[in-house]
Amino acid sequence: MRWLIIIAFTFLSQGLIEARAQSMEELVITKVDELLANHYPVETYRYTTNTKWIPEKVKELTEEDVVGIEFDTDYPKGYETISISYRTKSGLKNAKAQVYITLEQNIPIASITLRKGEEITPESIENEWVDITRLRGVYVADDALLFGNATNRMIKKGQGFMVENLAPIPVVKPGDLIDLVYKEHGIQIVIPCIARQNKAIGERIRLMNKNTGKTYEGILTSKSTAFRGKTL
Repeated sequence: MRWLIIIAFTFLSQGLIEARAQSMEELVITKVDELLANHYPVETYRYTTNTKWIPEKVKELTEEDVVGIEFDTDYPKGYETISISYRTKSGLKNAKAQVYITLEQNIPIASITLRKGEEITPESIENEWVDITRLRGVYVADDALLFGNATNRMIKKGQGFMVENLAPIPVVKPGDLIDLVYKEHGIQIVIPCIARQNKAIGERIRLMNKNTGKTYEGILTSKSTAFRGKTL
């Protein structure tokens, strides 16, 4: 009988320990999800949290023992270390644990393959939930920010857009006639040139003198005019 009581007590204790550990893992996930809600708007993000490693001493804690949980980074996703503050008889203590956060974002993606320099239009994009857990960089979330821009590299169908992928829409293409304007000794001089590049207003553009073949660089101010920068 005595051995039966000991065995029963052992199983009961083990069950309580396992239940407490499971309860702590659930608490960590709940607290992490609350933190994520402060980092990511629920309208455009969704996430799933899994615990990867929790110290045994933390698993033995109760919910009342835990003071707070914090991330060690400002942009949590993927494998992340968290700090858990908790009370003990000797005072407050801190422990590290690891979680894995799967992060998805609702973003505009290319509905067709866009070539470099191609204008982005409403017909060329669609919104989808994209797993950005392992992706680097920040993707454009508002499709309105894409319109009025072109791509500065090829964007394949299904890919999102980062800010560095965008460029102003060119208003001038190679071969267009451009008047290069500059002042010398108070006199305004106009040189008829030929554009050598695709460029938008406000960008630097390479130009070639129609008569001499000399190359210049200017700031494009309209579809037909540029102000001289320097001779190349």
